[in-house]
Amino acid sequence: LMFVHFIASKSVDISPVLSHNTAKSRRLQDLVEMSYDVSVEGTEDDAIFLERAIGREKDSRLRRDLEDLDEYLFGY
Repeated sequence: LMFVHFIASKSVDISPVLSHNTAKSRRLQDLVEMSYDVSVEGTEDDAIFLERAIGREKDSRLRRDLEDLDEYLFGY
């Protein structure tokens, strides 16, 4: 599956992470899906998880996309 989300005309592509069947990829997939529903708010645990994922990510392009997702979902 290819998950692409458009934020301020920038394409955010975290599909490389989502292609793996791990707890991390499933949780990131949930966060991406959450970003499409304006009535859903992320939890503090979601924000902490995403910040940690960003901190551990070695791929600079993927890290930027995760940062964009974080900014979009949590705005801080």
